[in-house]
Amino acid sequence: MPLSTTAARSFDSSGHLPVFNGLHSLDFAFWYDRRPLWDVGLIVLMLGGLASTGIGVWLGAGRIRRALARDAARPYQVQA
Repeated sequence: MPLSTTAARSFDSSGHLPVFNGLHSLDFAFWYDRRPLWDVGLIVLMLGGLASTGIGVWLGAGRIRRALARDAARPYQVQA
């Protein structure tokens, strides 16, 4: 458990937290009474999130794969 909020304050001052809060507090009040538009908009936003997650997993897996290949190519040395 952190003893101070230094990391939280530095994260907040970098601008990432306000962007997160802004994206998660969007108000689509004009969609509330137009149900098909709401459904399409929600599906588009969910597909965007899914694509973003998929790209992150793809890039992370590639990085892990390269690191494992690099480690496998190194000769194993026993230390005396």
